[in-house]
Amino acid sequence: RTGPKMSGRGCTDVLFLLLFVVFWVGMFILAAVAISDGCEKGPDYCNDPKRLIFGFDYLGRMCGGKNDDQGWDYTSRTNLYFPLPNDVELRFCVETCPGGFDTLVSTNIAEAVCREGFTPSEINIFERNCYPVYDTKEVMFKCLPVNGALEIAQQLNLLR
Repeated sequence: RTGPKMSGRGCTDVLFLLLFVVFWVGMFILAAVAISDGCEKGPDYCNDPKRLIFGFDYLGRMCGGKNDDQGWDYTSRTNLYFPLPNDVELRFCVETCPGGFDTLVSTNIAEAVCREGFTPSEINIFERNCYPVYDTKEVMFKCLPVNGALEIAQQLNLLR
C-alpha cells in the first residue's frame, strides 16, 4: 500500500486531553457553586436558575414561584410584563400577556396593572400607581410589545 503509515498510530496530544478534562471539571464545579451560592443562609437565598427564565417583579418576587412565609403565590403568574417600555425596572408578573385590543393601548381602566395594594382607577393611573396595558405577545415568558415600545410610550405620554 502507498500513502501514510497505517500502523503504529496513537494519541499524540495526551497533555491537551488532560487539560481539556480539567477544564470541564472546573466548569462543573463553577456551575455547582453558582447555583448553590447563598444556600447556607436558607433556601430563600439560593440562586434559582428559574429566575432567568421567568424573571421577577419590581418587588423581587419570582414569576411562577411562591413564598409561603411572606404570603405570596405567583405560580399562575408566569409572564413578565413591562408597563413602561422605557423603564425596565418597573415590571409585573401577569397570568397572560395583555393583548387583542382595537387600539394600541387599552382604554378599559379595569385592565390596568397596579402596584401592590392599589386597584385600577383613574386617580391611581394619574398618580402612576396603576398603568394602562398595551397590546403584547408572549415570547419565552416575557410580554413583548406587538407594535413597538416607542409608539406605545409616546401614546402613553411617558417620554420626557
